[in-house]
Amino acid sequence: MNKRMLKKAIIGAIVGTVLGNAVTGFAMYLKAGVFKLCMPEFVEMVDGFIPAVIIQTILSALFGAICFVSTAVYDIEDWSLAQAASTHFSIIFVSYTVIGFILKWITPNFKEIITIFIFFAIVYFLIWLIMFLIYRNDAKELTKAAKEYNEHKKKGDNE
Repeated sequence: MNKRMLKKAIIGAIVGTVLGNAVTGFAMYLKAGVFKLCMPEFVEMVDGFIPAVIIQTILSALFGAICFVSTAVYDIEDWSLAQAASTHFSIIFVSYTVIGFILKWITPNFKEIITIFIFFAIVYFLIWLIMFLIYRNDAKELTKAAKEYNEHKKKGDNE
């Protein structure tokens, strides 16, 4: 693993840990009116709060690392943007679903899985669109700067 991928994995693990625990706590607060770090079903399954928090933290970190490292599909030059985005989305969605089942974030209910898929797709698309617009704007600015540089250089060569 090169340094860039290692950096992505570490940042992703940190983000995943924070978001995994915070979102679970917030969801439990909305669901039951009480802030809990883990789903009660998961705490019961692993026989204790501490083991549940440790496992959830590790799996949340893993999910974050997967999310960040899997952006490498966008670096595959032979792939179209649609191919890279659909592959990245699939990797993230499957990872989330598997980890969600383990941590009891998701119940094996077809309707719930479809609802989560739709929500996930909307959120993914919005994040993707924002990032696309940012990168497109950056590319326009770089192109403009390159043109200005080349024009300035031509003027200097002609004098």
